[in-house]
Amino acid sequence: MGTSTNSGSDRTPIHGGWLHKVSVAFSCGVLFPAVVLCQSAPAAEPQTKTPPKVTYVDHIRPILRARCFACHNPDKKSGDLDLTNYTNLMLGGGSGEVIDPGSAEDSYLFMLITHESEPYMPPNSDPLPAKEIALIRAWIDGGALEHSGSKPVARKPKVDLALQQVPTGRPEGPPPMPTRLSLQPEFVAARRTAITAVASSPWAPLFAVAGQRQVLLYHAETLQLLGVLPFPEGVPYVLRFSRNGALLLAGGGRGAYAGRCVVWDVRTGERIMEVGDELDAVLAADISSDHRMIALGSPNRVVRVYSTVDGQLLYEFRKHTDWIYAIEFSPDSVLLATGDRSGGLFVLEADTGREYLNLPGHKGGVTQVSWRADSNILASCGADGAVRLWEMENGRQVKSWGAHGGGVEDIEFSRDGRLVTCGRDKLAKLWAQDGKLLKTYPAFRDLALRVTINDETNRVLAGDWTGELRVFAAAEGQQVGTVDANPPMLEQRLSAAEAALKEAQQQHAAARKAYDAAKAALDAAQKRLDENSRRQATARQTIQTLRKSLDAMAAMQKQLAAERDAAKGQVDRLAAAVPLLAQSVQATEQAAAKAGNDAELKKLAEQLKAVHAQKSQTLKTAQSTIADREKKLADLAARMKQDAEKLSAAEAELKKLAAAAPELQKTVAGKQAEVTELQAKLTAASKVLEARKSEVERWKREIALAADRKRLKQLEQQLTQDEATFADANAKLAAARKALEQATEQAQQAAGRLKAAEQRIAAAETALQATTAKKTELTARRGKVSEVVAALTQLTAAQKAAAELTGAKDLQAALAELQSALKRNQAVLQTIDQELAAVTSQSGKLAAELAAAKKELPQLQAAAKEAEAKRAAAAAAVPPLQKQVDAARGKVEALRKEIEQLKARLTPKAKAA
Repeated sequence: MGTSTNSGSDRTPIHGGWLHKVSVAFSCGVLFPAVVLCQSAPAAEPQTKTPPKVTYVDHIRPILRARCFACHNPDKKSGDLDLTNYTNLMLGGGSGEVIDPGSAEDSYLFMLITHESEPYMPPNSDPLPAKEIALIRAWIDGGALEHSGSKPVARKPKVDLALQQVPTGRPEGPPPMPTRLSLQPEFVAARRTAITAVASSPWAPLFAVAGQRQVLLYHAETLQLLGVLPFPEGVPYVLRFSRNGALLLAGGGRGAYAGRCVVWDVRTGERIMEVGDELDAVLAADISSDHRMIALGSPNRVVRVYSTVDGQLLYEFRKHTDWIYAIEFSPDSVLLATGDRSGGLFVLEADTGREYLNLPGHKGGVTQVSWRADSNILASCGADGAVRLWEMENGRQVKSWGAHGGGVEDIEFSRDGRLVTCGRDKLAKLWAQDGKLLKTYPAFRDLALRVTINDETNRVLAGDWTGELRVFAAAEGQQVGTVDANPPMLEQRLSAAEAALKEAQQQHAAARKAYDAAKAALDAAQKRLDENSRRQATARQTIQTLRKSLDAMAAMQKQLAAERDAAKGQVDRLAAAVPLLAQSVQATEQAAAKAGNDAELKKLAEQLKAVHAQKSQTLKTAQSTIADREKKLADLAARMKQDAEKLSAAEAELKKLAAAAPELQKTVAGKQAEVTELQAKLTAASKVLEARKSEVERWKREIALAADRKRLKQLEQQLTQDEATFADANAKLAAARKALEQATEQAQQAAGRLKAAEQRIAAAETALQATTAKKTELTARRGKVSEVVAALTQLTAAQKAAAELTGAKDLQAALAELQSALKRNQAVLQTIDQELAAVTSQSGKLAAELAAAKKELPQLQAAAKEAEAKRAAAAAAVPPLQKQVDAARGKVEALRKEIEQLKARLTPKAKAA
């Protein structure tokens, strides 16, 4: 049996000791529990300190009470939003829900308090302090817990997954394939472990393979790794592509601890949804073809079906009596098949969860189910070793056959109705749906656990207990390759690729050296052959030339001999005639002389003399010709002898060269064959070398991309911190500016109060001077009026006495006038006294006010000075804070720019049309 690297843990889906769990698993005749036991226990992972939970009750409500309750309470629901209790907060307000559990960035309330969206909250105020914003962010990202005992609220999907209609055929456009996903493994185990899940895209050459804490995507044709999808929840025990191939679902977790289902976008690798919060690992799951529902099952024996619209639980099915191993929606999304470890097999109405069929028949656990493409036939397999086919009209079993001795572990329908299975007999097999065995693939070293068929490439992927994953040509049956469920880190791949490149370079260099040596030998042999051919050609040309020359010289020899013989004939003829002609000339001359210089004889003598001269010259010429021709004939004979010798040598050399040519040609042919063979090896070595270079460059690029992704994640985290710092600095700057405004206002108020006091003092002094002058004037007037009154009083008394003594009427009239004048002056004096009293009172008040104002003046001066100092200090505090804000803004903008650049590098460019 294979063993797991995760040993020493007791956190598994059943109770009791580890050995007991394995024995229980095998006593049931089902392998899957043993796989769970070995794979799901996470004890080997390093333990990290769990951060404290951030909850509404303990952390968020106090912040909201201090900042928001005044406007958002049951009595005053501003925006129809009540924040005073958790339920009302999660319900939201007039604008809808304000909290998106799991994503602060998508939560409306968070956008308002960070001033990323209007209306800013709190209104007419600065953003909340950075620490409070960070706490609210942590609360929302942590699932928006109500209290420490709460579970995270299920996060709603970012997009509506539901399709308008159920897909029934090939989707339009290119099949969904990963674009540029990370190839860096999330985890590399010390050794391979059992294969827990595999899946194949229905419309693309794509395999999905479960690893520890990750899902791996492989190209079904090239078998190259296309992407790594993190699954930090634990081990995936089930993988399912959606019926249109656009989504990939994984279900799994950690045994006896936690289970969850995750959905990714196949193209982008984006995690778009999570459902379920099981207390044990999810062992079976599927997504409906219309993308509206996700069903899952685990050792808790309950089938749960969730909505992809809001992540809420739609219904539960609780009739299973044992661990749930198999779940699959029918292709038309009408039915849902579920199977358990005790042989329970049910078909439910997918929308309602009502039981549609109960399909008894398996004598052991139902390990897997699969629907035919038309949704009319359900295939099931189990620990009894049988494959069973069920029709959906009445639930009748229409076919059954023994497929694998000891138990069938997995089954899957292909698009064309064939079936692939694997089992405890270490085999994977291909069947016609009538039970006819089409192909048996080479046996594994251990129990075959998982199998899937890729319709686009007609390839089968199967894996066993030891972690080996083989790819077979479905129809032919031979193995075409393997894939790795535990791939090494990119750095290890690069190191291996560099080592392979070094070896390829050495092999290429050796192949090049051997080829160059053979080519040099071939060139030398060819050179010798060419030299032989050249020399043969030269010899032939020489022979031809010599023969032509000899023929020409023979002809010339014949001609010269003829000319010589002709000249000899002339000599022979003229040698006797010339002396006779001389004698005739002499005789004729003598005869002429004797005849008295006979004119006729003299003329005849002259004629004979001319003939003698001509013949003598002809004889002489002939003799000269004979000598010349003799000499030429002698020279020609010597030349002909030389050429004849040369011709003989050339013919001998040609014969020798012609005899040597076949051996040279044989040598060249042998060398050419060797060169051709070595050239093929060099070409193959060059291809390997180029492939190794490409592999090295590929892993370098992937490492760079991984570094970019890591850098992007760090930058995004840094951006969050720097945005908080920027917000905090902005808040401090706003507070400093507000403090400056307040200090300026207070300084202005203090200066105003001081100026008002100084104006009051000046006014009081002026008024006091005026009242003093008035008082002096009134005092002077009173003195004068008093003197007049005193004089009139005396005159009146004297006049009255005189009038009484005398009784004179005129004195009586004068007395009346005096009395009248006295009264008038007394009234004037009384008025003056009143005015003087008023002026004296006013003067006292003014003096008191002046004294009080002068007394208050130093305090107001000190207050104004202090207020001005505070204003100056507040003004001095603004520039450095502004500098901090500018610096923080610069960092945020620089980070955003770098993030955009990284995203651009990580986003694949669209191909030109």
